[in-house]
Amino acid sequence: MKTTILFDLDGTLLNTLDDLADAVNYALESLGYPAHSTDVIRQYVGNGIAKLIERAIPEGLDNPDYKKCYDCFVEYYGEHSRVKTDLYPGIRDLLPQLAQKGVKLAVVTNKLQEASDTLAMDFFNPYITVIVGDAPGRNKKPHPDGVNEAIRQLNVTDKSQVLYIGDSDVDAMTAINSDIDYLLCLWGFRSYEQLSKYKPLAFINEPSDILKYI
Repeated sequence: MKTTILFDLDGTLLNTLDDLADAVNYALESLGYPAHSTDVIRQYVGNGIAKLIERAIPEGLDNPDYKKCYDCFVEYYGEHSRVKTDLYPGIRDLLPQLAQKGVKLAVVTNKLQEASDTLAMDFFNPYITVIVGDAPGRNKKPHPDGVNEAIRQLNVTDKSQVLYIGDSDVDAMTAINSDIDYLLCLWGFRSYEQLSKYKPLAFINEPSDILKYI
């Protein structure tokens, strides 16, 4: 049984997709580029904002407007990250149950650190206070840097007691690269068909399933 849980953020704890899509399309349209559907943007998220904009803007990094698009997204999203975003059903009940059982909790995400901290204060306080986001000098997931930093902040010494929970291929690879057990949730941004090649402890359909592993 596990005593520490590291959560992905977008697509695992929070449904942030609509706010992300609105920010991407605002940035694109501000520069004269066509918008994308939410379902298309769903496939673009998971590797951080730089990769999201690279995928969304025509010609990616070769587009001379890439930096303008990135900056526009960051500014807009910083002001509109909580318009449509909310906890997935069941998460609100799960977090206090985990805390009551003494489970150590943290978030490890590719979202920018400042945006992650803001969302965490609104949605997870006081249950999750260790938030490891995209910050200078730290490699993004699926590199294990974020997981290792979260484990350090939680003062965990036995990685066999750590469980990682996410919703994407990036999360699966993060856990594999970090040599920790993981669950993949099916309520997030990826389907079972997209994740079926991985071998987590389990694919879970609702947050209460997590309680079986603590």
